[in-house]
Amino acid sequence: MRIRLRLFGAAFVLVWFVWFAWDGLFARFRADDMMTMADYWTPGIAHSLLSNFMIGTNAYRPLGALFYLPLHAAFGLNPLAFRIVIFLLLGVNVYLAYRVALLLDCSDMASALVALLVCYHAGMGDLHYNTAVVYDILCFFFYSSTLIFYLNIRRQNRALTPLEWPLFLLLFLGALNSKEMAVTLPVMLLAYEWIYQKERQWWPALIVGLLTALSIFGKIFGSDPLMAQAAYKPVFTLTRYFQSSTVHLNDLLYTGFFFTPNRALLLWLVMGLIACRIRRSPLRFALLFIFISPLPVIFLEGRTRACLYIPLLGWAIFAGGARIRAERCTHPRGSAVGEPGGGMCCGGGAESDFDWHGAGGICSVWNS
Repeated sequence: MRIRLRLFGAAFVLVWFVWFAWDGLFARFRADDMMTMADYWTPGIAHSLLSNFMIGTNAYRPLGALFYLPLHAAFGLNPLAFRIVIFLLLGVNVYLAYRVALLLDCSDMASALVALLVCYHAGMGDLHYNTAVVYDILCFFFYSSTLIFYLNIRRQNRALTPLEWPLFLLLFLGALNSKEMAVTLPVMLLAYEWIYQKERQWWPALIVGLLTALSIFGKIFGSDPLMAQAAYKPVFTLTRYFQSSTVHLNDLLYTGFFFTPNRALLLWLVMGLIACRIRRSPLRFALLFIFISPLPVIFLEGRTRACLYIPLLGWAIFAGGARIRAERCTHPRGSAVGEPGGGMCCGGGAESDFDWHGAGGICSVWNS
């Protein structure tokens, strides 16, 4: 019965995604795509690929070369090939969001709701119609993959082995080389250790934090630094913070111009009270994710829509956890709405039926 429910949920999410986004397959290139392909093609594919390992330089999102150059070599300027890959990545990202939610102790129902919320957001239409935002899509893929790989290991109450470190670092570099949103990932690893673990391991977060610091150094002090450009120069003021935050809230929650700084503060207070009242680890983690993940763009002007793809994951986990917890409070344990033994809760009260303590090794960590 449970397998059937999972299959039904997966089919529903797939139909939902296809119904709203299918025509994005036929979107055409934009000017940014031509400029980006030229930037990667001019120095040559070898240099563009090598830039992914040149941490501390001012290479502009070098992982994008792995997307644009092979497809251009194989299919020329046929946009359909690029769009198909984009949609495949978006589909995989929905599954990764589901897996992240499960690993954060959300139930199957809550995790399915997370996948549904992430699969399509009308305010982020660029994800489905604009190939140039592939950086956000790739960053989400590697950001979530890094979390999944790390959380799988830590749920076994062990540290990374020497064989697992290279893959962990490659996944993190994939996120960091996709877009600047990945600079928050070390902080979220620290947050996971603080919230979920009794025997905490700080070294992985500190090591990728060092790589992040080197990357930021290159963006600030490298030749022709990215942050010297007006569009990428942050303004660290409370005014800019609240301006961006209200725009983000209105876009994420479909509220038009409803949110003002005062209403945003009130919403954050209510969310904090919910997280404290319910006392579930996924809600606390999601609340931190909501505040931390948009920091790379919140002090820049006009960053919204596709830039909120990663923060959307935090909002989805918070909404899924709070909604399913509220549902459970209105039904007795073992009722038709919940799982037997209260499995509808999000975290703490019940574990999912996945075996987190199975065989070790890289393959079992990735596929468990």
